[in-house]
Amino acid sequence: MREILSPDVGFVPGTCPHVGGAVFEITKSCTPCEFINDIQPGLCEKMEGQRGMLARVVEGGEMKVGDSIEMVDVYCL
Repeated sequence: MREILSPDVGFVPGTCPHVGGAVFEITKSCTPCEFINDIQPGLCEKMEGQRGMLARVVEGGEMKVGDSIEMVDVYCL
């Protein structure tokens, strides 16, 4: 899955947002990859600290544009 969520709040690794019928676990910060420099030289450095987080699917479900992002648990177990 690519970058599909744009929350107004930040998450830390271990938190579990619920979006539509799906639940995710935030796993770690996402660092810019070197491939984006192929798009625009220097873009990797410009994106540092702005890439968001990676997540795994804990519970699959349907999501749609406009679904709210809610916290299910502070930490998934």
